[in-house]
Amino acid sequence: MHKSLGITLFLTAVLGLSLLSLAQAPAESILKNAPTTDDYPGMEGVCMLDEGIVTSVPHGTSTYVVHQRLCLLTHEGVKDYGEVQIPYDSETEKIHLDYARTITPDGREVIPNESAIHEVTLPAAQDAPMYSSIKLYTISMPALEPGAIIDYQVTIKDTQTYSEEEESDFSGMWCFAWGLPVQTSCYVVHVPKELPIRWQVKGVDLAPTVQTDSDTVTYTFLRNDIPAIGYEPYMPDLDALSPLAVVTSFADWNEVAAWYNDLAADRVQTDSNIVAKVNELTAGVQTPSDKISAIYDFVARKVRYVAIEFGLGGYQPHPAPKTFANRYGDCKDQATLLITMLRTAGFEAYPVLLRVGSGVDVDFDLPPAVQMFNHVIVAVRQGDGWLFLDPTYDLATSSYLPQNDQAHHGLLVLGHEDQPGLIVTTDPFVPEKTYVKSETHATISPDGDLEATAKIETGGDDDLWYRSILIDRRPDERKDLFGQILSAVIPRAQLTEFDYSDLDDTHTAVTITEGFKKDHYVQKAGGMFLFPAPYPAQIPFPSLYSDEVGQDSRTYPLMISPERIETRTWITIPAGMTVQLPEDTEVTNEIASFSAHYSVTDGKILAIRVLQVNTNEVSPEKYSLYKQVIDAMLEDANAMIVARPTG
Repeated sequence: MHKSLGITLFLTAVLGLSLLSLAQAPAESILKNAPTTDDYPGMEGVCMLDEGIVTSVPHGTSTYVVHQRLCLLTHEGVKDYGEVQIPYDSETEKIHLDYARTITPDGREVIPNESAIHEVTLPAAQDAPMYSSIKLYTISMPALEPGAIIDYQVTIKDTQTYSEEEESDFSGMWCFAWGLPVQTSCYVVHVPKELPIRWQVKGVDLAPTVQTDSDTVTYTFLRNDIPAIGYEPYMPDLDALSPLAVVTSFADWNEVAAWYNDLAADRVQTDSNIVAKVNELTAGVQTPSDKISAIYDFVARKVRYVAIEFGLGGYQPHPAPKTFANRYGDCKDQATLLITMLRTAGFEAYPVLLRVGSGVDVDFDLPPAVQMFNHVIVAVRQGDGWLFLDPTYDLATSSYLPQNDQAHHGLLVLGHEDQPGLIVTTDPFVPEKTYVKSETHATISPDGDLEATAKIETGGDDDLWYRSILIDRRPDERKDLFGQILSAVIPRAQLTEFDYSDLDDTHTAVTITEGFKKDHYVQKAGGMFLFPAPYPAQIPFPSLYSDEVGQDSRTYPLMISPERIETRTWITIPAGMTVQLPEDTEVTNEIASFSAHYSVTDGKILAIRVLQVNTNEVSPEKYSLYKQVIDAMLEDANAMIVARPTG
């Protein structure tokens, strides 16, 4: 069996892991070197020091120390960074506050009193006793004002005991850059001399200094003057953009798979209650796909998801019968229960470790590290391929893997002695599967008023989104919501009718029917009517894309949703009028496409407009291609149909 000494600590409202010796540097010398707003214009603060150390002991405990020094430059910085929060697991770790102080601009040292230090249960775990050991160690720093410096250090010690038979493994990952400038970032790793270590730095040219003594090898990664990762709308997560260092003793990804299998294999266990439920769910169900669907629906909809990131509360899942009895679990627990129930029904199912988020994925070209993963889903063997299932999505079905999990590289944990793991790629993005399709029948009165009915159909992630926003609101609030959407699409329009399909039936796509009207919809000029082809109350609508293309250029990739938005609008105009239609539009490139086609059929105007986005990430170099498509759609949305009296 393998013992992992991986770093699993992540900080909230701070920048990273850190270390300094217990001796506190004199406040005077820290203040003398403090940055100013002149040095860093526009910044809320500066991380003066972000250092971290991990000490790994063979067949024993690991220790990591967090030390950070942060200069707050503005009132916003005080609000955003004045509360230090450090998550840890009180069941397997012990935390000790070595020191904490605020150094004021006039040189005073103010120590937080006991009432400013709290241990609270992680908010996501407050209604989930299985995870009550996951705590936030919180320090409300005193005497904060622009120019003040926060300086603190805590030590976290692994309290688990291990036998000499257990092999010691180590892995850790360190991010150098964050949302504030970092003056000094240093990552130090002490490991036993006999433990083989591999390392790699990505995104910056840096090699560690290596020191060896009789028992220990120390790796030190040091980087100075790291620029802040700036803000852009729809940018990737910070950890997708930060340079990073990976340090590990795992020889390859198969060893990581074997490590997780050692933790999780005996948690895939059944009992009479699970067997009875599986028999109940599959009774009379004929096809394998329908049996998988019934079991997936139960775990996804009847076992509440507790949103605790994989690794934060440890990596070992709870036994499946415990999750089944409690009816809640985090991703690894839900996955373990789903695997157990699928195997009970005769299916071959395994866990898959992923890294999900905006712009993030596992880089299997880096040395193997446990910290690469933050999510667990399930793979079911289907002939020569795999069906991927994520039970944390209670509104999805077994036939659709949500986009957050799509096109990701993952480690499928087979657990076989000759093949512990398999690197896989989840379902690709298919824009046509995530869609909003609408049909609108509109009438323009002789007075220029608009009356219309519309039917909206959804699929894929758009179906999940529509279903979620409707379920999250009371029935009496749902029409109001779409009334607000209509007002954003057609200012001062009124939603007169609103209905929707059965929201509890996740196997039937959400369909919305609506009626709306707008007095004085057309612009009048010398007897002519001028008006655009109306969009219904749907999301997305054209102007919603404006924020995505509001910049002339970008520094970071643009994160978007692959989807297809198709609208068909029939418009009846008053008798005795002829029409002049807008010019058709066609813009197509590798990123996206938009087309608009106008015609007159059976005395009615027909406008067909289609936007298709083919990717989830647009590089800065190709941003202009996406902007070109969206600009064409925005221009078309305002294109005027002209109706003139005949004769």
